[in-house]
Amino acid sequence: MTIDFVLPTVANNSGVNGTAWRTRIWVFNGDPATATIRGYFGQSLPDPGQRPAAQLHVSPGRTVAFDDVEVGISGPGMMSFDVDEATVTDVRRIVIRSETFNDAGLDEDGVPRRFGLGIDAQKVAQPYSPGATTLSADEDAFLPLPIAPGPASVASASRANLVLVSTTDAGTFDVVLMSPAGEVLTDETGAECRRAVSLPPFTWHQVNDLFSWMRAAPTPNAYLAVRPTMQGAFAAAIHVDNTTGDGALFAATPERAFGTDFVFPVAHAEGANGTVWRTDVSILSPRPAPADRSLEIHYTPRSGLYSIAWAMHFVPAPGSVAFRDATVTMFPGSEVMTQGSPTAGSVHGRFVNGPGLITTLTYNDAAAGKFGVAIPAWSPDAAFGGVERIPAVLAGIEESAATRTNLTVRNMSRVPLTITLTGIDENGGWLGTGFFELAGLEERQFPSVLLDTFGLSPPATNATIVLDHVPPPGSGPDSGRFIAYATSINNGTGDSAYLPARPLPAGAVAGAAAADVAFVDDGTRAVRPR
Repeated sequence: MTIDFVLPTVANNSGVNGTAWRTRIWVFNGDPATATIRGYFGQSLPDPGQRPAAQLHVSPGRTVAFDDVEVGISGPGMMSFDVDEATVTDVRRIVIRSETFNDAGLDEDGVPRRFGLGIDAQKVAQPYSPGATTLSADEDAFLPLPIAPGPASVASASRANLVLVSTTDAGTFDVVLMSPAGEVLTDETGAECRRAVSLPPFTWHQVNDLFSWMRAAPTPNAYLAVRPTMQGAFAAAIHVDNTTGDGALFAATPERAFGTDFVFPVAHAEGANGTVWRTDVSILSPRPAPADRSLEIHYTPRSGLYSIAWAMHFVPAPGSVAFRDATVTMFPGSEVMTQGSPTAGSVHGRFVNGPGLITTLTYNDAAAGKFGVAIPAWSPDAAFGGVERIPAVLAGIEESAATRTNLTVRNMSRVPLTITLTGIDENGGWLGTGFFELAGLEERQFPSVLLDTFGLSPPATNATIVLDHVPPPGSGPDSGRFIAYATSINNGTGDSAYLPARPLPAGAVAGAAAADVAFVDDGTRAVRPR
């Protein structure tokens, strides 16, 4: 048995404050051959003779969806997947993603109310990509704690949970809690906030309420330094609002993936169902430097073409800073907030005097509690398209009474760009192909992407979207690059789950044949063909 993918957090259990956590999982096969995939649930490596919770035979272009009950998930843990490499030509063409959410019942119209987060399966030992990575042995990684946690009795306060996974060998995570000034925080006894967490091979571990675990006072803008001794480790902080139970995941970023150029979204706008959206931005520079880092930022509205505001901010080195409602606080007195409301667009940040890290949290700022989504900042080097013609794939697209999918695509160059968008249904059938133009630096949103692009009325579930581009005539190596991501939005609450696009290696196809899917546990459930 060789484990190829790990979903680092899945659940079917009760949580604090009456929350009820559930998980739904999507598996897309972009390979030209039918893939045999076995899934296992647990908090440790499956035994060699263990029966899989799900055994999938997924034909080309097909998407299979299932929930926690169907595969026997009980309690929190992880889900691991073994792809039979004899059945596929390239394992990288398999996309596995999930949404873990607090099932908050139905609203007055019978629409499910959910608060949750999107989590992609981690390809064991995969290269770094924004918001998803496994770490190498003995390398330093960092993650922000964007809002100060507090006790559950405080309305709208939040806390941070820590998830650690060893996807290969046994080893230890060294975890250090750092202050915004880049110093190790101390606990209530005066001792440094350092912990060593030893894990057996292939084991899932979660720490609830990180600051309580460290016995430290909640500290705004603190961050974690994490160093695993094993290969293929994964670490993340889940920021949880104590009132709504909503979570936002911040994966630990290895220092090798820090950069000098980033693009990230910001919002200061009203949304559907009375939501009020704001974006907080955390900026991290964990290493000492002869001088503090400076961050030059430019705001571009979604219409693109040009920037309408510029600012410079200083970041301690080492240390971190945060901007609450960043559209206002990062550009005080600028044209950003005089263009009228709502305001939403992108910020291009460039570090001077060394690399750094930027993360964002966009949330509904409601009196009854906050909920939102963490969207990683993108490096231009991680964009799709370009002369290599790297397409982007998003799996598990849904339009229904309960859910809609909001697609965002941004042109990363100043050259106009034509994007092609192909839809594939859950059986691998062709939904249609659309084209749209993006001006230089323009960002386009499709609030209900299947309806907006293919005219599909709900319900339409378990679809997949592939985005490519038509290279501009005479374009250079930096033109034709774009970023893409989606948010899966619950219509009952307005909460969002992040759905990142993934690169689709050359040779992927979309077939039309059906697939046989078996859900198996201890023999008490029957096989269910799909």
